[in-house]
Amino acid sequence: MFDAYRGASAAGFISASYMDCEQLRAYLTHDRLDDSIADAEIDMLRGLVEEMAEYRFHAEESASYAKHKHLVAGKKRELPLDWAYLLDEMTKAEADPPLRLITSIANNQLSLIDRISKSMRKYLRRERQMQHLSQAQQVDDKCLLWLTRQPGYSAVQKAGARQQILAVVRKESYDTLENRVFKHFLRLALATSRRYLRDYQAAFSETSLIANMRKLASLCNRELHSEQMQGVGDLRSLPSPNYVLMHDKNYRLIWQLYKKLILQEQFIIWVWPYRHQFMLEYFQLFFSASLRIDDYEAVFESKIWLRPTPDKGAFLTHVNFSNAYTKSKSMIEISSSSSSSDFILRLRAAGQEKRVAFYYLPKAIELSDLAPARACDASEYGVVINASGHRVECSANYYVVNTSSNAISEVVQHLKALLEEMLSNKEQ
Repeated sequence: MFDAYRGASAAGFISASYMDCEQLRAYLTHDRLDDSIADAEIDMLRGLVEEMAEYRFHAEESASYAKHKHLVAGKKRELPLDWAYLLDEMTKAEADPPLRLITSIANNQLSLIDRISKSMRKYLRRERQMQHLSQAQQVDDKCLLWLTRQPGYSAVQKAGARQQILAVVRKESYDTLENRVFKHFLRLALATSRRYLRDYQAAFSETSLIANMRKLASLCNRELHSEQMQGVGDLRSLPSPNYVLMHDKNYRLIWQLYKKLILQEQFIIWVWPYRHQFMLEYFQLFFSASLRIDDYEAVFESKIWLRPTPDKGAFLTHVNFSNAYTKSKSMIEISSSSSSSDFILRLRAAGQEKRVAFYYLPKAIELSDLAPARACDASEYGVVINASGHRVECSANYYVVNTSSNAISEVVQHLKALLEEMLSNKEQ
């Protein structure tokens, strides 16, 4: 099964074209709500990575760590996430749009953004410019040097016909570090909110969360085009925070949210070269969570441990966190083995064993020469997430799904149906 694909993908997954992030960076910085530029593979990956980032942020802000200050240093290490929280989020996602970092901003921080926009910090900046002699209030050494070079004996004569001299004037300026951070925060929030609306507005148009997301996008767009924001410079890299960003009650919260938005975007860039491995890991997590939702009881209980940053596409430290479940007085064993190109899942239930292969076909790998090798072995089971843009023809035992926001969900439902079939065979 897919022997030609395995050989090509193993080399393709480390090719320069597959690991290149320039197209991804350009796509992430595109802040227009334009379906014509949509990329199904990037959108699917972005949604899954943002979901994992939200789980990590929740683990950092969990009540247990807030109460025990001595554990704060552990936020930079692996942190546990309760299965109850994950299952609750998965259950709510069926009726409401998913919770992300941007939804928290839309629901809770609209007043903060409006408050800062109306009272942005400013300072008086000294500039030298030509002033009427009667209006000049301050001169410095350079102004005096200019004055001595003008013809005439008195200030009136040196001012010339226009009666102007070089003087120091004070002007209000909003170009501070905290406002440059605020400006970049608005840009990131605008781009992220517009992408969220593109993904979920059609399906959840009447929900309060979508209404707040529209308000956030409108507010960010309005403030970015305000007169005072035009004089604020752009950031070229992540700065070191100044006193205002660390201690002002409004700007401090913006700084914290800004760092999370930057980190979330960086997560996607870090995962992109290893997206095949990330997809396999996410599939295992989602499959295990779905079994628990459907009343499969885990024999061995272990929390989900999340890394502070993804390591070669992996957010989890222990992927095989649960491999045995019980249902209908039957033991269901799940074992797995993974490689750089595929993932093998073995399901054992009711005295039966089925071997299921999981394949991810990315768009960057050229598969046009693999047409003769795409036929699948009818004796095997498998699932294929196809992002290649090529048509994949498989036997009836293989389930092929194209990239979409619910691709993993479709695959999981297919495998659960396979499990139910195995259990029903025992009862018969």
